[in-house]
Amino acid sequence: MTPGELFAVIESVSFGVALTVASDLPTLLWGAKHQGPVQALDRELATPAVREQLVERISFLAQQPVDPTYANPGDVALAIYLWLLGRHDPSLARQASEVVLGAPGCYYALRAAAEAQANADRAPVAENGAQAKPTNAEAHSAPTS
Repeated sequence: MTPGELFAVIESVSFGVALTVASDLPTLLWGAKHQGPVQALDRELATPAVREQLVERISFLAQQPVDPTYANPGDVALAIYLWLLGRHDPSLARQASEVVLGAPGCYYALRAAAEAQANADRAPVAENGAQAKPTNAEAHSAPTS
């Protein structure tokens, strides 16, 4: 799948609904990391051009008008995108999180943005998938298997 196709799946209502049974960000991310589209996008983010596409997508979603009586339909996707981006380029995730902090109707994405702000100096994921230090959300997440 192309990055655009992965974005469409991750932003779909059915994908978001399946993950929003989680009551907090760590549980949401635990569920997300076991989903094929999230794993595929994680692999694609090894490419700087795809990371730039993701930053553009984050900016676009965060700036969409939202009915204030409802949750932001991009909330889950924005949270996942910031988390993934932070795994590959924490500094870029911090920059992208700035626009998310102003997105209305978000719950998970605001928490992910705060994580991106706090983890901006963390080492990115190595080529082999190793990570020097887990994010705060990952350190307090549900079981790893």
